[in-house]
Amino acid sequence: IFAPRQIEVRTAADLENEALWLGLRTVDGVDRAAHGARYGRDPLDPTLGRDEVAGCVAAGWLVVDDAGLRLTPLGFLFADEIATRLWRDAGDTSPL
Repeated sequence: IFAPRQIEVRTAADLENEALWLGLRTVDGVDRAAHGARYGRDPLDPTLGRDEVAGCVAAGWLVVDDAGLRLTPLGFLFADEIATRLWRDAGDTSPL
């Protein structure tokens, strides 16, 4: 058995960001309750600097409701841009 050559250490922010980034790329999008249960906060918690969501909704890229958030057909073309706007600051070391 070989020892790993490299081990990636992921912060809580990294894991939450990746969950949003990948979840948005599914047809179902991100389930807000499931995300909250796993990460301890709503993915659209305004204290996390998610003010850009309104702009994504206004642009027709994102649908947000009480159950979740998901990309529109147009939004799939801008998935990286949207995920970047939802990105949690890596400097946020608050526990999840």
